[in-house]
Amino acid sequence: MKFFMKITTIFIFTFMIFSYAYPYSAEEIVASCKKATEDLQSAEFKGKTITGSVNITNEEGGVDFVNRFFYSKDINDDKITAMTYCLAGVTYIYEADTDSWLKFTHILDIGSDIFDKEKLFCSFPQNTNGTGFVITFAGNDLIDGKECYCVQSSVFNSEMSKLYIQKSLDKFVPSQIALWLRQDDRMLNNYLDIYTQNPVSKLWISKDDFLLKKIQTNYQQMTGPNEAISISREITYFNFNKAIDNSLPQQALSAHEVSPEEMGLEKVEQ
Repeated sequence: MKFFMKITTIFIFTFMIFSYAYPYSAEEIVASCKKATEDLQSAEFKGKTITGSVNITNEEGGVDFVNRFFYSKDINDDKITAMTYCLAGVTYIYEADTDSWLKFTHILDIGSDIFDKEKLFCSFPQNTNGTGFVITFAGNDLIDGKECYCVQSSVFNSEMSKLYIQKSLDKFVPSQIALWLRQDDRMLNNYLDIYTQNPVSKLWISKDDFLLKKIQTNYQQMTGPNEAISISREITYFNFNKAIDNSLPQQALSAHEVSPEEMGLEKVEQ
């Protein structure tokens, strides 16, 4: 009897501590973050992408959801190696290797994906039943002085997750890539096989306003038929709802407009 009472006391004490630390379920916190993000007007960001185990690219930029403006700068060894700007449905890309600007009006619609806030949560289904994904707590943390919940999504059933990703393909990849994958079963199956190899996504969500402070994703990216490389991407968001300068660099105004033929692409029928 005493043993039973002791176990019961430990269970209640543990439950009380857990309830105090996490007053909401992991799914509820993600849902609250999605709701808070709906009203988000703008944000700046900084982060890094690790390709393989050696190549590290730092990144900084900003996004204005109201005016549909986005910019990003890739930085290596304190030097800008690439820049991307999206404005009025047009994408401008700068490559430092060639010191040139390119303009894409139709064949590279990056903006439509960047301004779709739902894509931030592609690995965090609203209802995980039947998706093959599981959402759990991964602790508490401080991000830029803000107390945050850390919530993690991972695959526990690869076959179920493949079906879910295939149905929601536009949430996981740019719309144009989704069109191409749907027209090539082999490429689609390769993508599904590779993506579901132990992907892990984490969100750091502010406890006071439920805004997304940081996101981290680890996954495999296709580099060719049956070939992939590991990608780890980490982005921190700050300066929410502050004005962002949405002017283009002067050199971008005279950028060469790239045609589908120049990229060796054919128009994809929707």
